[in-house]
Amino acid sequence: MVTRYLDAYARQYKLLPSEVHVAGEDIYRHVGAIYFEFRNSSKELVLRSTIIIDASDINLDMNKDLRAALDKIAKEEPAKVNGGIFEVTRLVWERHSKPSLFLTKIVRNPNLSTDQFVQLCDQFARTAYQWHRLYFHEVAQEIIRSRRAQQNR
Repeated sequence: MVTRYLDAYARQYKLLPSEVHVAGEDIYRHVGAIYFEFRNSSKELVLRSTIIIDASDINLDMNKDLRAALDKIAKEEPAKVNGGIFEVTRLVWERHSKPSLFLTKIVRNPNLSTDQFVQLCDQFARTAYQWHRLYFHEVAQEIIRSRRAQQNR
């Protein structure tokens, strides 16, 4: 099932999928702007797309205001994040990388047609790109403005 979906997505956009990485019963693969993780035990397919490559520069774990703002948007405006969440993590097969900020979506429907799956991935990749290029910086700038206003009081 999973390889059929990933191959269809790669073919649609003439992308070269990465090699398949296997850890236990889980499968990891990178196609275009999306990193895929198939969790065999739960039969979930996790889609991740990078928002900020090196999240240690912004340290989201320490920057509680920024993390709270992102989590609030994901909870209150799910359409703006395509039903996803924000996650700071390292990819399993990139052991030496620093944690990155990803937009993450979990797909639990094993009955999607390949066309539906390709459309879902396309929408997810577009949403993640908008967060990478625009929305994340808008949220960060608003927090900076708010902090400056508080300091000037």
